[in-house]
Amino acid sequence: MARKKTRRKTTIKRSRGAKKSAQINWSAIRSWAFPALACVSIVALGAGMTVGAEKLDDASRSLLLATPPIIELEAPVDRNGHTWVRDEDLLVLKNRIHALVEGADPFDRRPLATVGEMLDASGWFREVPRVERVGQRSIRVTGAWRRPAAVVRSGGRDHLISWQGMPMPVVFAPGGSEAPIILGAGIAPDYPNPTDRFARVWPGEDVAAAIDVLKLLALKPYRQQVAAIDISNLFRTGNIVLITDHENAIVWGGRPGEFHAGEMTVEEKVARLDAFFDRTGRIDGGYNRVEIQGPVILHGRSDPEP
Repeated sequence: MARKKTRRKTTIKRSRGAKKSAQINWSAIRSWAFPALACVSIVALGAGMTVGAEKLDDASRSLLLATPPIIELEAPVDRNGHTWVRDEDLLVLKNRIHALVEGADPFDRRPLATVGEMLDASGWFREVPRVERVGQRSIRVTGAWRRPAAVVRSGGRDHLISWQGMPMPVVFAPGGSEAPIILGAGIAPDYPNPTDRFARVWPGEDVAAAIDVLKLLALKPYRQQVAAIDISNLFRTGNIVLITDHENAIVWGGRPGEFHAGEMTVEEKVARLDAFFDRTGRIDGGYNRVEIQGPVILHGRSDPEP
């Protein structure tokens, strides 16, 4: 009988062990199953969103490409509200911009960078302008324009240059502009690479000297009386000569900012022009030739009274 009891107890233990092993540990499964399902859901959702975003981007791209861009490029103006950029020149720039962005991916920045490089090389801007998309259709350009200071007569033409001495993309027939003319420039630009045409200052210290004189007179009420700056004898005699709108000559002397023995200071020279203008309404005083550079003002005969 004892033997039989032992076998029964063993059978019961085995049965209980089998039942215990057959039970599922739901707590353990929940601990890893829920995070796994969450990850799968997030991946699926992300995939769906990516596909949706791509479709949205494609739709937006198609919509933007379906309509031609509006080029926002405004002509610069001076303090009096006047511009120095002709309508036809502004139209040329707008057409160039349109050609570079037409058909380009509206979400790609590279075409806009190419527009900036083109405008920088055009000779109209002092530095690379900012080019950006605004709204659904507009491409806006903002930047510092070069401001014309004078024209340099060279090769039978008058070439516009900025206050920094940089060539600008406008050329006139002799006397065809209202800007002061720089006469007698010793060197003309020679840039074999067309991309460098407007990227360097006009060569020669004589042209830079003429611009320095013009800067001193730019805000004077009589600035329009300075019709030309003659620098043809600057290196031979050391003199810059102002030519007035009455074709009278005013010997200025050497380049501003440099020491010239026996010459008056820049301030004293300007004061003499001021005095002539205050007294006679003319910076030449009505004389055919005036020398203001030395200790004593020298002048030739006066024009006959009208």
